Amino acid sequence: MATNSRLYPNLYKDSVSLMAVTLQVTGVPGIDAGSVVMASGTNVENLAQAGLGRFEVKPNDLVVAVSGTEEACAQALELADTLLSAGPSDGGGEAEEAPPSSIRTAKTRDPGLNLALISVPGDYAAAEAMKALRLGMDVMVFSDNVTPEAELAIKTFAREADLMVMGPDCGTSIVNGIPLGFANVVRRGPIGVVGASGTGTQEVTVRIHQVGSGVSQALGTGGHDLAEAIGGISMLHGLAALDGDPDTKVIVLVSKPPAEAVAAKVLAAAEASAKPVVVIFLGADPAAVARIEEHYALTSRPDLEPYPGPTLIVTGRQDAIVGYRDAERLADTLPQATFAVLDNAGHHAHVERETRVAALLSDWLRRVSA
Repeated sequence: MATNSRLYPNLYKDSVSLMAVTLQVTGVPGIDAGSVVMASGTNVENLAQAGLGRFEVKPNDLVVAVSGTEEACAQALELADTLLSAGPSDGGGEAEEAPPSSIRTAKTRDPGLNLALISVPGDYAAAEAMKALRLGMDVMVFSDNVTPEAELAIKTFAREADLMVMGPDCGTSIVNGIPLGFANVVRRGPIGVVGASGTGTQEVTVRIHQVGSGVSQALGTGGHDLAEAIGGISMLHGLAALDGDPDTKVIVLVSKPPAEAVAAKVLAAAEASAKPVVVIFLGADPAAVARIEEHYALTSRPDLEPYPGPTLIVTGRQDAIVGYRDAERLADTLPQATFAVLDNAGHHAHVERETRVAALLSDWLRRVSA
C-alpha cells in the first residue's frame, strides 16, 4: 500500500467544502483512506496518527493525504487538484461574472439577498456577521471559536435591528425548506423548530418527517445561546418569529441544558405564545427542572426504549457544549454500544478529527459485520 500527499500553501477552504472534496477523493477505487484538511495542529496530528504522513506546514496551508494503490493515489491527488483549483468554467461563450468578493458586493448585485451564511475561521466570524447585519441580513454563523463577548455583541445588534443570528457554532438549520449545514432533507409542514442543539434539531426534524408531518422552519441558535452570558437572545427571537408565522401551527424548542434563569425566561415566552409549544431540554439537571416545574407545567422526561443492536457513539473530550460524560447515560438503553472519546476534539468531532472518526467507523462496521 502506498501513501502520497500534496500541499497547497496559503489556500483556505471551509470545512464543508473540504468534506465534499474528501468524499470524492476517498471514493476513488483503490483508495483505503484519505483526508483533505486545513493544516491546523490537530489535523496534522490526526494525519500522522492515521498513518497518512507527517507534515511541516503552516495553519493556512491545505493538505491532501491518501493511502491505497500507487495508481489510485495518483488518480486521487489529480482529482483533488482539479476540485480545489476549479474556477469559473470557460464554455467558450460570454465570460462569467466573477464571484462577489465581499458580502457588500453580493448585496449590491442582488438587493433581495436577506440571509448570509458565515463559514470562516472563528477569529473573523463575528466581524463578517456584523457586516451582514449592518446590511439588513439575517445571519447563520457556522463557525465556532467565537468569544462570548463577540457573540453577545452581534446578537444584541441583531435584536435591536429585528434580525436573527443563528450561531455561532450553528451546524443545522432549515430555512424555507432549504437545509443548511448538516440538516436533513425533510418535507415542509406545520411544525416549527428552534434549536440550540444541532443534533437535537436533526433528530426532531427527522422524527417529524418519519411520522408523516413536516417542518415549516428549523432555526438554529448555536450551542451557547442559552448560557447565562447570552440570555437566549436567538431562542427568544426564533420563538417570536414562529409565533407570528402563519404556516407554523406548533413550535418545538430544543436545547442542551440551559442556564436556569434563561430557561425560566424562555418558558415564560413559550407560555405567552398563542400556539402550542413543546420544550425539550436535553440532559437538563433534574433539580433545576424540578425548580422550574414549580412555576411551569413541564411534561416528564420520556423513558427511552432499550435498543439491543450494535451502536457506535463517538464524543469529543473537549466538548464544552454537551460534555462527553453525558453519553454514559445511554449505557442502560444501549447495552451493545461502543463508546469512543477522542482527545483534542470538541462538539464537532466528526469535523475536527475527521480521519480518526472515519477510521473508528470503518473498524466498527467491520466488527459488527463479521
